[in-house]
Amino acid sequence: MNMSNQELSNTLEAVINNTKIFDIHTHLFPSAFKSHSLSGFINLLNYHYLIAELLTNANISADKFYSLDEINKAKLIWEELFQNRTPISEACKGVLTVLQKLDINYNKKTFEEVNNQYENKSLTDEEILQLSNVSSLVMTNNPFDNDEWNLYKNNDWDRNIFQSSLRLDDLIINNSQAIEVAKNQTKINQKQNDIVINYLDSCFLISNPVYAAISANSDNFKEILNDPLWKLILSWLNEKNIPLSLMLGVKRAVNSSFGLAGDGIGDINLKELSKLCNSFPENKFLVTCLSLNDQHELTVLARKHPNLKIFGFWWFMNQPSIIKIVLKMRIDMLGLSFIPQHSDARVTDQLIYKWSHFKNILHEILYEYYEDISKKNFELSKFIIERDIPDAGKLTTDELQGISQKSCSVLKNLGGGVITDMGGFIASTYKRGIDFINIPTTLLSIVDASVGSKTGINYDSLKNQIGTFTDPKLVIIDDKYLDSLDDRNKISGYAEIFKPVSYTHLTLPTNREV
Repeated sequence: MNMSNQELSNTLEAVINNTKIFDIHTHLFPSAFKSHSLSGFINLLNYHYLIAELLTNANISADKFYSLDEINKAKLIWEELFQNRTPISEACKGVLTVLQKLDINYNKKTFEEVNNQYENKSLTDEEILQLSNVSSLVMTNNPFDNDEWNLYKNNDWDRNIFQSSLRLDDLIINNSQAIEVAKNQTKINQKQNDIVINYLDSCFLISNPVYAAISANSDNFKEILNDPLWKLILSWLNEKNIPLSLMLGVKRAVNSSFGLAGDGIGDINLKELSKLCNSFPENKFLVTCLSLNDQHELTVLARKHPNLKIFGFWWFMNQPSIIKIVLKMRIDMLGLSFIPQHSDARVTDQLIYKWSHFKNILHEILYEYYEDISKKNFELSKFIIERDIPDAGKLTTDELQGISQKSCSVLKNLGGGVITDMGGFIASTYKRGIDFINIPTTLLSIVDASVGSKTGINYDSLKNQIGTFTDPKLVIIDDKYLDSLDDRNKISGYAEIFKPVSYTHLTLPTNREV
């Protein structure tokens, strides 16, 4: 019996809200990074989205605005965008969501009054993450920024929560300067390629990055791909099993007087991306595009290249009206085999609203899809929804490093002992071995085949004549599968459990009791 519409809505809401979030792209840092870590009401208002909105609507020049200190900038933004105008844009509503979640009364309040209420909350990083239901996030770490890198090496914080990426823009775009930094950091004076590899190795040891990242636009993307260092970097990433995140379509300094708020967008030649995926099939690419015009082609490419995985809605794409259109298109073509969102947050407090707003959108869209398939006699349950949502939106570091679209060279074995044995053998021999994941669905495979490391196939009517001893990358055991077993399959599983006990009994001395 299927859920009622209300039951479906309530179940979907509960599952979405309870799902722990792994935010795979942010510009956040732990408080140990001091000035690099941004939080609080003043920084929340001094967000480049709001600055751009102010400068294009208020009677103040960019030069005059940027001459103000941070407090007076924030005060002006509050007065102009929240008091003198209706705060209806997504960035403005985000601030209101944070104030609402913190139970701060902001109606008809001055900047000073709201700021005092906010400061009295004195939220820690941990409290903000808890409010956002974010279990961990990935920073944007630039190893070629000496100040940032020294902070990174010399400070201690919870690295399971604040995880690292490796931003390589400077290495590709500003080669000579970046290589000089690398030379100074490693104290190695060798050939260029040796310097780069040694430096990347040192970064890997210090930061253990979840992925490396590069941003590019239509003007320099092809140029980047032709850079002599490109093959070297991709080879190193493949060796370390680190995906490369490509953020495509930003055009820097469309209006330089606006600072960071002056960046814009441009279409990208995705034929180059397709060539890249074909030329480096062993590398994994996480890709997001900034232009709406590129989204359809990108989604199609994700169907064609097993080493390409779409992630999130970046920057100007991170708006509800756009997310709804593109998210539906991605689901239509890819199901749930993409990473639906990342926050791109620059102020820790933004996690509260960025994930709250996206959850509302996700609920609305998935409700439509689940309602539609239920009309086609597909039986929905809480288990189905729980299975779908975490798999689509929460990836551990190990999983992210090991997978891409349609497994990205990771074989998933879903079934009983025959399936896990056969799938494990295929994975252990294909291309000299690829990773595999076992998801056992019978009691026998749960207690034996999926965890025993023995893989094999039958040959010439004889059992397990060809095989290897290979451990799976991951074993996912869900006891809900046991509800689907008949008595015969349950008994065979129990027999496998009791078999070692029987062996132990037979080998015990006769004067001992079992």
